[in-house]
Amino acid sequence: DEYDHEIRYNDAQLGRLLSVLTQVEREQPLLVFLTSDHGELFYKRRRLHGTGLQEPMVRVPLFIRGPGFEPGTTDRLVSLVDLAPTILSATQTPSGQAMDGADLRALLAKPPARRVLFTETWRFNRHKRPVKDMVGAFNGQQMLVRDRVRNVTWLFDQRDTAQKQKNRFKPGAAPHLRAALQRYLAQTRGGKVDLRD
Repeated sequence: DEYDHEIRYNDAQLGRLLSVLTQVEREQPLLVFLTSDHGELFYKRRRLHGTGLQEPMVRVPLFIRGPGFEPGTTDRLVSLVDLAPTILSATQTPSGQAMDGADLRALLAKPPARRVLFTETWRFNRHKRPVKDMVGAFNGQQMLVRDRVRNVTWLFDQRDTAQKQKNRFKPGAAPHLRAALQRYLAQTRGGKVDLRD
């Protein structure tokens, strides 16, 4: 009930904001994004708040309104890393360097045949030692997660919304996700990475 109350309150405030922005749009074009940094995972007596890579915590809403975006919904694989390239493109601002992500207008018009995105979470204890350091590569069907603290790898079906997802990892599974995750970890963390388990 408390969480439902939070959602209702935020919805009311966003309604007020969008009402004002609608008036501003009469004077000049606006590009409006509404999203979240992470989702929530609910259990009977508690909830997890952005502390893992389970599907309910990494799948977040993304609402966009503005020039180049038609009303409707899509299940295309996009990421929050796509927001900066989209804004730069819409404002005709050069990025100055290579960026992760892509212009959402281009992605929605012609999606790539195969796209792999990444997500991470980490936490440190009071002694500044990592107690959680997980990185995931996903393609909308499966997510390969590497837990660098416990030195284990999981493979999850992203369509499985159960609170306890079944680990489907076995040697040779999801080679394209494994290769993408190894490249990502080598580029962002340094050193050789072994995902064979």
